[in-house]
This record gives sequence, structure tokens and C-alpha cells, in this order.
Amino acid sequence: MLYIKHTKSDEDREVPLNDTARELFRELMQADRMGGEFLFTNPKTGTSYTTIKTAWLTACRNAGLSNLRFHDLRHTFGTRAADAGVPLPAIRDVMGHRSIQTTERYAHATDEGKRRAVEAIHTQSKKIVTELSQRKTANR
Repeated sequence: MLYIKHTKSDEDREVPLNDTARELFRELMQADRMGGEFLFTNPKTGTSYTTIKTAWLTACRNAGLSNLRFHDLRHTFGTRAADAGVPLPAIRDVMGHRSIQTTERYAHATDEGKRRAVEAIHTQSKKIVTELSQRKTANR
């Protein structure tokens, strides 16, 4: 679990971590031999970072990415979670939104997700028609 304090809404919250994130944090904590209060500290000052802006901009530049804001990752998460079939209330809770309406602004429909939705209805309709047809045949 990632414990988030001092959020925008002034409500502390917990976010579950996936296996990859848990392993990464485990490795970082083992590598941290200083035993300090913070996992990420400025090597020049020994104090905690107060912003990730410089690191984010450096990472984007090194990756050859431009016009990518850190906040864009929230839209990516919301969209990918919704596309994977995660219920909106679960996405809302993980993202820390108070309302489903806010979450809906982050969970954008993808073409592939729309195709799966239409195909699911088609598959379900075929199943119902087959069952009704079998019942009708059995009742004769």
C-alpha cells in the first residue's frame, strides 16, 4: 500500500501497489543504506525532495518525449483501467476522486474498448437467441 498524505482534498488515502511497483520499492528500500525518513532524497542536500518537476522534465527529455505533463499519467491510468474493465467506483477510489463524474473525465473510451463493448453485446445476444431457440425446440 502506498500511503498518501497531504492530498489536494486534504484527505489522506491509501493506494494499492501492483507487483512491479512493490518489487521496485522493495529494491529501493534495500538499497537505501542511509536509513533515513525518506526514500528519495537529494544527494546534494540530504533532504527530501519537495517537487518532482526537475526529475520529470529530465526523464521526458531523456526519453525523447515532449509536451507530456506528469498529470497526463492520471488520464492514462483512468483510461487504461476503464479499458481493462475496472469498475468506475474502484477507479474513483484509487485516483482519490470524490465523485464518479470527476473519474469519468479521466477514463476516456478507447476504440478497442468500444469494439469490445459492442462485441460483448453481440455475443450475449447470440447466447440469448440460442437459449430461446433450444427451449422452443425442447417444448415441441
